Amino acid sequence: MVDIFDRERDVAAVEVIEHSLTGGANLPTRGHLASDDALGVIDCCPSVRISGISHPIFMKVRRMPDADSTKSERHSDATAPEDTFSIDRYNLPKDFPTHRHDAIFWEELGRAVGTFGFLEETLTQAIFALTTTREYDDTEIEAALEKWPGVLEKAVTDALGAQIATFDRAVRDHTSTASETHEELVSKLRDAAELRNAVCHGSWRLPDDEGRSIPFYIDRKRRRFDTPVDVDFLRQTRQEIIHLVADVIDTVTRLGWQFPGSAGPGKVVWEKSNSRER
Repeated sequence: MVDIFDRERDVAAVEVIEHSLTGGANLPTRGHLASDDALGVIDCCPSVRISGISHPIFMKVRRMPDADSTKSERHSDATAPEDTFSIDRYNLPKDFPTHRHDAIFWEELGRAVGTFGFLEETLTQAIFALTTTREYDDTEIEAALEKWPGVLEKAVTDALGAQIATFDRAVRDHTSTASETHEELVSKLRDAAELRNAVCHGSWRLPDDEGRSIPFYIDRKRRRFDTPVDVDFLRQTRQEIIHLVADVIDTVTRLGWQFPGSAGPGKVVWEKSNSRER
């Protein structure tokens, strides 16, 4: 088989590992990505097949000669096709290319994507709280203040994977030593980041008879996502992300601080200035 880079690959050389979700299981993510030779078996077919549907999406278009060319010039290329084709975009199936999945699938996918976004915002607020309340030696304060705006900017603008690294570092700097619970949380967050990339950026292929679909997604390590995803998978994913959100919030509140943006218990992290009211 020849991949998109015209290199011959042995399809059998790529091992695909699949994981099925079971009720109450932790978020399983690493096993959804196949080996780093995944580029060798990319299916270059369109992600949505059109055979067997009643709506034709291609229409024949007669190739018009260049008005400025002479008759002899128009027929000088014997290999030039007489006809070309383009998409009849006004005759596409309703909701193309998402028309083959049930509406509940897209609802659950959207809710999962939204929950991942909420996790990112929660990490940003946790980083703010932890870096604000960390104690510094007198000799460290000035340098820390100079770096702090950049740390907060990165917390807002970084992708989830980089956010997790900043959060991990903020916890370690705040508490000196990281507990086993924190190590486990960071590991789960990193797993969630891998799954988030596939869920949010994958191109969803046709569902099978059981409503399961495999998104077309390859990560930077050249691994492809190859686990069938259905409504139950998305629902469990969302529930697991909610637990991670709660764990991140607990990281701050268990230190005795009120989580930013909430009205919960604890000491307020940042008192708002009333200078504008004076």
